[in-house]
Amino acid sequence: MSIKRRSRNGAFLIELLTVIAIFAVFAAACVRVIGIAASEMKYAERLSDAQIKTADIAECYKSGESISELSQRYADGDIRIQ
Repeated sequence: MSIKRRSRNGAFLIELLTVIAIFAVFAAACVRVIGIAASEMKYAERLSDAQIKTADIAECYKSGESISELSQRYADGDIRIQ
């Protein structure tokens, strides 16, 4: 009486491919989240810079500088004082 031994390589291959596919999906999700976080970080940095510049302008104006002096100080920058 001969006993046939079944090969388990097929099941192992399917399981391995399934795990690789799951890891690929999670890796894609992580890359997307990191990209969104980087863009949010740049936006927050620009917002912080704008807040600092605005506070600087307000302090200079409160100290007695005129609008024309402030315009000259920030003439080369990206801030317009009207």
